[in-house]
Amino acid sequence: SDTDTVVVTVNNYPVVIANNTTICSGSSTSICASGASGYQWYQLPAWTPITSGSCINVSPAVGATNYAVVGMNGLCSDTASVSVTVFAMPVAIASNDTAFCTGGTATLKSSSTNATAINWYQLPAWSLVGSTSPITVTPPAGITTYALVAMNGICSDTDTVVVTVNNYPCLLYTSDA
Repeated sequence: SDTDTVVVTVNNYPVVIANNTTICSGSSTSICASGASGYQWYQLPAWTPITSGSCINVSPAVGATNYAVVGMNGLCSDTASVSVTVFAMPVAIASNDTAFCTGGTATLKSSSTNATAINWYQLPAWSLVGSTSPITVTPPAGITTYALVAMNGICSDTDTVVVTVNNYPCLLYTSDA
Protein backbone atom coordinates (compact mmCIF):
# COMPACT_ATOMS: atom_id res chain seq x y z
CA SER A 1 0.00 0.00 0.00
CA ASP A 2 1.00 3.61 -0.55
CA THR A 3 -0.27 6.92 0.85
CA ASP A 4 -0.25 10.42 -0.52
CA THR A 5 -1.34 13.68 1.03
CA VAL A 6 -3.06 16.46 -0.83
CA VAL A 7 -3.49 19.93 0.63
CA VAL A 8 -6.69 21.65 -0.43
CA THR A 9 -6.89 25.37 0.22
CA VAL A 10 -10.37 26.86 0.29
CA ASN A 11 -10.33 30.62 -0.04
CA ASN A 12 -13.23 32.68 1.17
CA TYR A 13 -15.20 34.10 -1.71
CA PRO A 14 -14.61 37.85 -1.63
CA VAL A 15 -17.54 40.23 -1.65
CA VAL A 16 -16.10 43.52 -2.86
CA ILE A 17 -17.80 46.72 -1.72
CA ALA A 18 -17.00 50.18 -3.16
CA ASN A 19 -19.06 53.35 -2.69
CA ASN A 20 -19.95 56.06 -5.21
CA THR A 21 -18.81 59.59 -4.39
CA THR A 22 -19.28 63.19 -5.49
CA ILE A 23 -16.67 65.97 -5.56
CA CYS A 24 -16.18 69.49 -6.93
CA SER A 25 -13.97 70.18 -9.95
CA GLY A 26 -10.35 70.75 -9.05
CA SER A 27 -10.59 68.27 -6.16
CA SER A 28 -9.42 64.72 -5.78
CA THR A 29 -10.89 61.89 -3.75
CA SER A 30 -9.95 58.46 -2.50
CA ILE A 31 -12.11 55.58 -3.63
CA CYS A 32 -11.76 52.41 -1.61
CA ALA A 33 -12.86 48.80 -1.75
CA SER A 34 -13.11 46.19 0.97
CA GLY A 35 -13.91 42.50 1.27
CA ALA A 36 -10.86 40.93 -0.40
CA SER A 37 -7.13 40.53 0.24
CA GLY A 38 -5.91 42.06 -3.05
CA TYR A 39 -7.35 44.63 -5.48
CA GLN A 40 -6.83 45.80 -9.06
CA TRP A 41 -8.49 49.04 -10.26
CA TYR A 42 -9.61 49.85 -13.82
CA GLN A 43 -11.13 52.88 -15.53
CA LEU A 44 -14.27 52.05 -17.45
CA PRO A 45 -15.59 51.56 -20.09
CA ALA A 46 -12.30 50.36 -21.65
CA TRP A 47 -11.11 48.47 -18.56
CA THR A 48 -7.87 50.46 -18.59
CA PRO A 49 -5.70 49.25 -15.67
CA ILE A 50 -4.92 51.99 -13.13
CA THR A 51 -3.20 50.52 -10.08
CA SER A 52 -3.54 47.97 -7.30
CA GLY A 53 -4.41 48.51 -3.65
CA SER A 54 -7.55 48.84 -1.56
CA CYS A 55 -7.73 52.65 -2.05
CA ILE A 56 -6.74 54.91 -4.94
CA ASN A 57 -6.77 58.69 -5.41
CA VAL A 58 -8.57 60.03 -8.49
CA SER A 59 -9.14 63.50 -9.97
CA PRO A 60 -11.53 62.97 -12.88
CA ALA A 61 -12.97 65.67 -15.15
CA VAL A 62 -16.43 67.24 -14.73
CA GLY A 63 -19.17 64.65 -15.23
CA ALA A 64 -19.36 61.02 -14.15
CA THR A 65 -16.34 58.73 -14.39
CA ASN A 66 -16.76 55.03 -13.71
CA TYR A 67 -14.20 52.68 -12.24
CA ALA A 68 -14.13 48.93 -11.59
CA VAL A 69 -12.23 47.09 -8.91
CA VAL A 70 -11.51 43.38 -8.94
CA GLY A 71 -10.99 41.96 -5.46
CA MET A 72 -9.10 38.67 -5.09
CA ASN A 73 -8.75 36.04 -2.37
CA GLY A 74 -6.38 33.49 -3.88
CA LEU A 75 -8.04 32.28 -7.08
CA CYS A 76 -11.46 33.62 -6.11
CA SER A 77 -12.48 37.08 -7.27
CA ASP A 78 -15.37 39.53 -7.22
CA THR A 79 -15.90 42.79 -9.10
CA ALA A 80 -17.54 46.04 -8.02
CA SER A 81 -17.98 49.32 -9.82
CA VAL A 82 -17.86 52.83 -8.45
CA SER A 83 -18.84 56.16 -9.99
CA VAL A 84 -17.20 59.48 -9.18
CA THR A 85 -19.40 62.45 -10.10
CA VAL A 86 -17.62 65.79 -10.48
CA PHE A 87 -19.62 69.04 -10.38
CA ALA A 88 -18.31 72.21 -12.02
CA MET A 89 -17.38 74.77 -9.37
CA PRO A 90 -19.83 77.68 -9.38
CA VAL A 91 -18.56 81.26 -9.27
CA ALA A 92 -20.78 83.63 -7.26
CA ILE A 93 -20.96 87.10 -8.82
CA ALA A 94 -23.18 89.56 -6.97
CA SER A 95 -24.12 93.09 -7.98
CA ASN A 96 -21.93 96.02 -6.89
CA ASP A 97 -22.07 97.66 -3.47
CA THR A 98 -24.62 100.46 -3.38
CA ALA A 99 -25.75 103.42 -1.27
CA PHE A 100 -28.99 105.43 -1.12
CA CYS A 101 -31.12 107.51 1.22
CA THR A 102 -33.65 106.26 3.78
CA GLY A 103 -36.83 105.00 2.17
CA GLY A 104 -35.17 103.51 -0.91
CA THR A 105 -34.73 99.95 -2.02
CA ALA A 106 -31.83 97.97 -3.45
CA THR A 107 -32.02 95.47 -6.26
CA LEU A 108 -29.56 92.62 -5.78
CA LYS A 109 -28.58 90.69 -8.90
CA SER A 110 -26.60 87.55 -9.55
CA SER A 111 -24.59 86.94 -12.69
CA SER A 112 -23.02 83.77 -11.29
CA THR A 113 -21.61 81.05 -13.52
CA ASN A 114 -22.03 77.27 -13.24
CA ALA A 115 -24.78 77.79 -10.63
CA THR A 116 -27.89 75.62 -10.61
CA ALA A 117 -29.36 77.49 -7.62
CA ILE A 118 -28.70 80.65 -5.62
CA ASN A 119 -29.66 81.96 -2.19
CA TRP A 120 -29.41 85.48 -0.78
CA TYR A 121 -28.74 85.90 2.96
CA GLN A 122 -28.66 88.95 5.22
CA LEU A 123 -25.57 88.90 7.40
CA PRO A 124 -24.42 88.43 10.10
CA ALA A 125 -27.33 86.12 11.06
CA TRP A 126 -27.41 84.37 7.65
CA SER A 127 -31.17 85.01 7.38
CA LEU A 128 -32.50 83.82 4.01
CA VAL A 129 -34.01 86.74 2.06
CA GLY A 130 -34.52 85.18 -1.37
CA SER A 131 -33.53 82.54 -3.90
CA THR A 132 -34.02 84.33 -7.22
CA SER A 133 -32.26 87.03 -9.17
CA PRO A 134 -32.95 89.85 -9.02
CA ILE A 135 -34.43 90.47 -5.57
CA THR A 136 -35.44 93.79 -4.04
CA VAL A 137 -34.56 94.54 -0.41
CA THR A 138 -35.39 97.43 1.91
CA PRO A 139 -32.60 97.45 4.47
CA PRO A 140 -32.62 99.61 7.61
CA ALA A 141 -30.51 102.77 7.91
CA GLY A 142 -26.82 101.99 8.22
CA ILE A 143 -24.71 99.34 6.58
CA THR A 144 -26.19 95.93 5.73
CA THR A 145 -24.26 93.13 4.10
CA TYR A 146 -25.93 90.52 1.90
CA ALA A 147 -24.29 87.24 0.87
CA LEU A 148 -24.99 85.52 -2.43
CA VAL A 149 -24.38 81.77 -2.31
CA ALA A 150 -24.18 80.13 -5.75
CA MET A 151 -24.60 76.34 -5.71
CA ASN A 152 -24.02 73.44 -8.09
CA GLY A 153 -24.64 70.06 -6.46
CA ILE A 154 -22.40 69.87 -3.39
CA CYS A 155 -20.24 72.79 -4.58
CA SER A 156 -20.80 76.42 -3.59
CA ASP A 157 -19.20 79.84 -3.76
CA THR A 158 -20.06 83.11 -1.96
CA ASP A 159 -19.92 86.79 -2.86
CA THR A 160 -21.15 89.76 -0.81
CA VAL A 161 -22.89 93.07 -1.46
CA VAL A 162 -22.72 95.98 1.01
CA VAL A 163 -25.78 98.24 1.03
CA THR A 164 -25.44 101.59 2.81
CA VAL A 165 -28.64 103.46 3.74
CA ASN A 166 -28.04 107.09 4.74
CA ASN A 167 -30.43 109.00 7.04
CA TYR A 168 -31.87 112.37 5.95
CA PRO A 169 -30.53 114.92 5.19
CA CYS A 170 -28.91 112.76 2.57
CA LEU A 171 -26.50 113.79 -0.13
CA LEU A 172 -24.97 111.18 -2.34
CA TYR A 173 -21.83 112.18 -4.15
CA THR A 174 -20.87 110.62 -7.42
CA SER A 175 -17.67 110.99 -9.30
CA ASP A 176 -17.33 111.05 -13.06
CA ALA A 177 -13.66 110.18 -12.75
